[in-house]
Amino acid sequence: MEKTPQQPEENDALWQLLGKCPPPQASPYFAARVVNHARSEPPNRWAWLALIWRPTLALAVVAVAALAVIPLGPPPDSRIADQDFEVIIELDNLIAMDQQTLWTDSSTYIQH
Repeated sequence: MEKTPQQPEENDALWQLLGKCPPPQASPYFAARVVNHARSEPPNRWAWLALIWRPTLALAVVAVAALAVIPLGPPPDSRIADQDFEVIIELDNLIAMDQQTLWTDSSTYIQH
């Protein structure tokens, strides 16, 4: 059977040596000194910027993506549509003129 590093027989000497060492202990007032040291550091005056920066950056990325997807101008068929409206307006005038000439043209009279 092959031994793995987790088996205690392989590291017996190490475990015996570790058993002789005293456990580490924190010095008295360790927590109080750490808290006092943290309080004595000047506050970062730019810390509030981190709270605003992330949402602003995300919003800017979304805005750029939206502008990249949405076309920024009239669709290419709009010029054709404008021309069609001009033709329709002229067509109405032509029909009106044609109806007027029907009543005045002598070739369209019914002869008995």
